[in-house]
Amino acid sequence: MKLLFEAEDCLVGIGIGLLMIGLSGKYYNVPEWNILWGVVFSFSFIMTILDVIYTFSDIGGHIVMLMILFVNNAIDGVIEIALAAKYFGFDLGKISTLLNPHLDKPEVMFALGIFFIASSVFWLIYFPFMQ
Repeated sequence: MKLLFEAEDCLVGIGIGLLMIGLSGKYYNVPEWNILWGVVFSFSFIMTILDVIYTFSDIGGHIVMLMILFVNNAIDGVIEIALAAKYFGFDLGKISTLLNPHLDKPEVMFALGIFFIASSVFWLIYFPFMQ
């Protein structure tokens, strides 16, 4: 258990993906509440860290899938921390320099939103089989 139940990070990931799609403006728009979005992406980053810690404490299952989970968490974490910094107005050096120009593109935000939703749904479906 991370906070309340095991799959909560997947539900947060789906929510973050939907937020990213809204931030892209492709199908719907969300208000420009930069501080709130910074807090939301920070919370999501914390959930990613807790997922990594939980995975280490409950290591088991197929080793290849565990490695994929760690890679997925690393990608999620970098994106989340970059977006949190962007919406808080912070500069993270190389991360901000490399990612911020892309995070301003609607098609990139839309694709990242789809990635977060798809990977979260995958882990929700696959998770029971890892036990």
